Amino acid sequence: MNINFRMRSLLGAWTRFVSVFIGSMSILTSFVSFELAGAAEALDSRSFSERCAALVNNNTIVASATIEAALFGSHNSCVVRGKIISSPASTINFRVDLPEPNSWNGKLLMIGGAGFDGIVPTDAPNHRGFWFTKVLGSDAERMAHYIIGSSDSGHQGRGQNPIEDFSWVSQNPTALANHGYQANHIVLGVAIDLSVQLYSKPPERRYIVGGSNGGRAGLVAIQHYPQDYNGVIALEPAISQEGFAANLGTQMLQHIFASPENWLDRKHIELYEKHELNACDGLDGLKDGILANVRGCDYDGTDLLCKNGVRDSDDCLTSGQLESIKRIHADKNVNVTLADGWVGYAGFGRGGESSDWATYLFGRSFAARAASDYALADNIVKWGITNDPNANVMTHDPTQWAKQYRALSDQIDATDPNLLPFYQHGGKLIVWYGTSDACVSYMQTARYIESVTGKLGDERTKALLRFYISPATGHAMAGAGASTIPLLSALENWVEKDQAPASLTATLTKESANSGSTRPLCEYPLFPRYKGNGDPHSASSFDCSR
Repeated sequence: MNINFRMRSLLGAWTRFVSVFIGSMSILTSFVSFELAGAAEALDSRSFSERCAALVNNNTIVASATIEAALFGSHNSCVVRGKIISSPASTINFRVDLPEPNSWNGKLLMIGGAGFDGIVPTDAPNHRGFWFTKVLGSDAERMAHYIIGSSDSGHQGRGQNPIEDFSWVSQNPTALANHGYQANHIVLGVAIDLSVQLYSKPPERRYIVGGSNGGRAGLVAIQHYPQDYNGVIALEPAISQEGFAANLGTQMLQHIFASPENWLDRKHIELYEKHELNACDGLDGLKDGILANVRGCDYDGTDLLCKNGVRDSDDCLTSGQLESIKRIHADKNVNVTLADGWVGYAGFGRGGESSDWATYLFGRSFAARAASDYALADNIVKWGITNDPNANVMTHDPTQWAKQYRALSDQIDATDPNLLPFYQHGGKLIVWYGTSDACVSYMQTARYIESVTGKLGDERTKALLRFYISPATGHAMAGAGASTIPLLSALENWVEKDQAPASLTATLTKESANSGSTRPLCEYPLFPRYKGNGDPHSASSFDCSR
């Protein structure tokens, strides 16, 4: 199949060759030097709207190019939508927003998706505000001045929740490679070329930001294509999706959904959270409704055990429920070896059960099995591992499918510790997690960061990346510790001014236990500890402590 679009030079250090493998075909795209000559003068003589409309005629992969209100800010943008048919079974739908010339900051920002992708995140109504901007807060307004690009990663999700659909992967190696790492790389090249056509120059800097699978997209990009980006913000990256499926099924989900006596409804989740907070809230020096010292908390809920271990009131937990809680926090170690030699999946953190557990671990009812973690793992088992729609996570034995897990992990998981090429490129990486995330374990990514340090050494790792954690914040970036953090401006200063983040301040949101208060944003494994005096609502009264 022919990917037919005009690819001009990307200038400077990005002048190189890229091989894009589409099925059994190798399409070699050459990024070479070019001269704009009279083309720039022709572009300058037309209005912005005229130049925007002309993109349809100049590029066979562009379906539309229209002037629309910008995703952020009050200006207009040239919004380009198109598709790249990379195989009969894998079409990459994309969108690129190019702001008015006097609003453009000369930079490009790619946006990662969520779940298993399958939608163009900047075109989906419920993603239009970019859910991850809950963490960026007012810093997200800086995005208004970027070229913004995104894609569905080469497939179109089905059903009521298309980002949880994995059926497209069955017998579709091109779609798998596109989703794994290729699609955003290809669309990045398209976005750069559109920039040259519209502004007569490519972006000076290239960034990528995303949460969950979108965070994985940023990490996998710098592992496969280390020169694509100058800076990456990977929020709660789902780096080990096959580790997630192989380990959570047998060692957690099969127990939770084996019996109603093991399943927790919202009132029992809140009961456990209340007693956990009462036991551990003060471990950070201040009882403020935020459990910050997660690693120091060993509360197990045994004081809530119902008489004889059987439910006799709403004010106690059964022995089966307590076992479910134990398994949530425990490390999982199913004997299946994944990409880069990884085995197992780290336990989930604490401090935000009411914000995450009902959605990700237990769902709306025992019978429905509508928990997101269950749905995601079950889809991987059905379509990514067994290719059997009748398979399910409740009876699945991953050790019988070790070869398939390894093959899928090699394509998707972002666990390669060799970030030396990205470091040599001068790239910068900021990773962030909420410690009560019950969809993706922050400790799994802590394990990855440790592997990077082992590969690069402390000095180069410190020059390359920062790994921050926010207590009592869940996967949807809500919870008692929910906050906004100026991560984008911190990354820009690091990349463009060589000003490494010294200290960052998180501002607690209206959803938090202490709206408007500030806390220091701490690097893993540190947490904000109250000094014992000073204003408890001010970050200056806290130290990052072990």
